[in-house]
Amino acid sequence: RPSRERALAVVDMDAIEAAVIDSFSDGDPPLTVTPDQTTLEDLGDGKVRVIIVQAAGGPTVEDITAAAEQPAFLTSMTEELGETVDFDAPPATVTVVVAQ
Repeated sequence: RPSRERALAVVDMDAIEAAVIDSFSDGDPPLTVTPDQTTLEDLGDGKVRVIIVQAAGGPTVEDITAAAEQPAFLTSMTEELGETVDFDAPPATVTVVVAQ
């Protein structure tokens, strides 16, 4: 699951979640990410960690990470939020396997 940290002056979790979802849907190729797949964690100091899990029938976590690595993703986030957005750590994919 990709994990991202954002440096933002004011933390509005709803606005950040909407900007993340919109930025993926505006990408090339567009990806569908839903609020149910998205978890945000306020890290303090204007930073937010965004975790997105793969959903059945949706884009793979590798596709999500690749989309977040595109410069257009941060450009879209900046436009959506009206302030500069950057990564504190690069997007990453973490695979968790649950034994059945």
